[in-house]
Amino acid sequence: MSDLLFEEKTFQLRGAVFEVFKGLGAGWDEETYHQALIEVFRATCIPFQTKARQVIFHRGVEVDRFECDLIAWDLIVLELKVLPLTTFAPVHYAQLTHYLKAWNKRLGLLVNFGGTKASVARVLWKKPEWQLVEDFSAFENYPPTEYQFIRDFLKSFALFIGEHFGLGFPELTYRSLLGVEANAQSIACQHNLTLPAIWNDKLLAEHKTDHFLLDNTCVVNIRANLEYPPRYDFARMKTYLRTCGVKFGFILNFGRKQIQIFGVNPE
Repeated sequence: MSDLLFEEKTFQLRGAVFEVFKGLGAGWDEETYHQALIEVFRATCIPFQTKARQVIFHRGVEVDRFECDLIAWDLIVLELKVLPLTTFAPVHYAQLTHYLKAWNKRLGLLVNFGGTKASVARVLWKKPEWQLVEDFSAFENYPPTEYQFIRDFLKSFALFIGEHFGLGFPELTYRSLLGVEANAQSIACQHNLTLPAIWNDKLLAEHKTDHFLLDNTCVVNIRANLEYPPRYDFARMKTYLRTCGVKFGFILNFGRKQIQIFGVNPE
């Protein structure tokens, strides 16, 4: 006996997808396939929600919102694509995972109407167990009093978010959460830190980053869904620290099974 999650319902949904593609053929846009799939769902009495929206709040402030294509039986999330020249990429799996996380569903289907035939991929979501990992060895030559305020704030923030929101959201969600929490605790918070790119005393450009400046003393970068931040994240953090004359940087990664906090110095 198969132990696939919602196997019979998945079989019905796949049948609906293939019926739509057989009837319409290749070459239409996503919305056309979407509307045709709705018609098949109605004809076959599959209960569904279309363009469902989910809003995430923290401290009464909206931090992110999601809109998925379809939810069938209030169990399975469907994300439709028209990808004629490629197949599903990691970004597509990540997008559906974010939706499963936001709606607290266990199964999603990625559907591609863009090939010579329709294709369907199953995506499973299970709330991961996580642990907090810290590495502040980069600060060992600095007095703790110079950075411990933001270090402790970020650790407290990470633990709270892990407990109340969990892993699996996109970086934008966690960045918004950090901004709201910093403002709630009256910590000076500059979003999208802008830095000058200078060559031989000449201003080349004003570079807008996705980093935060907290308390005017620390630069913070939020990452998500990574096993480990890439070396590039540490390299650019050092560049940004030197550029703005700040000694302390933090990379906070809401990873797949860990929440990681790394200290970075400008040297």
